[in-house]
Amino acid sequence: MNREEMDNKYHRQLDIIHPDRLAFPITIIGAGASGSYSAMALAKMGCSDISVYDDDTVEAHNLPNQIYGRQYEEWFKVEALKDAVMQSEGMQLKTFAMKYAAQELGALVISCVDSMEARRMIWEQAKAQGTKAKPITVIDPRQGGEFIVIYSARSHGDIVGAESYEESLHPSGESMRLPCTARSVIYNSMLTGALVCIMVKKFALGETLPRKIMADCSAFGLAVD
Repeated sequence: MNREEMDNKYHRQLDIIHPDRLAFPITIIGAGASGSYSAMALAKMGCSDISVYDDDTVEAHNLPNQIYGRQYEEWFKVEALKDAVMQSEGMQLKTFAMKYAAQELGALVISCVDSMEARRMIWEQAKAQGTKAKPITVIDPRQGGEFIVIYSARSHGDIVGAESYEESLHPSGESMRLPCTARSVIYNSMLTGALVCIMVKKFALGETLPRKIMADCSAFGLAVD
């Protein structure tokens, strides 16, 4: 897509965020409810370098709360997501039908996994791969029922934020009440994807990310820390 075509496609959002600002590597780990809607929304916003890891396949119970249609049943989720994004946006995701296992991370990581163990491993890799000059930022959306919590932390340069995030990586507090997608409904997944997009936009513009966002869809409540 040349510059004129890009400006024409995205002209309604150019005063908010130009796709040129979004051309950095993003790694999404997990292509379920949070991951699939985040990936599609980011592609629509103009993010052009997205890698996605997931070893799971699309099942019937995934259809109501994830991006996938019936035609994708039994596909690997990453391949279904790749096809859906290509059909919608004409853009190729980089997809890996496997569990994330210490591969190279992008500058921004969206951790949409099911367990605290997986979250801790991703965070440890972000700290190991990031540097003071080039920190890795992790966005960690969690949802359960009608409740959403999204954390963010940088691998380097924000000790207080890193410590605060690490406190959330234990089976207590929100982690006990938010069993990922064990209880999930479509509007939670869509709102999670939207909130992730807002945080990615702020990251792209060099703005400070909130360390924690809490949304209660049953009460129309939103809190930002």
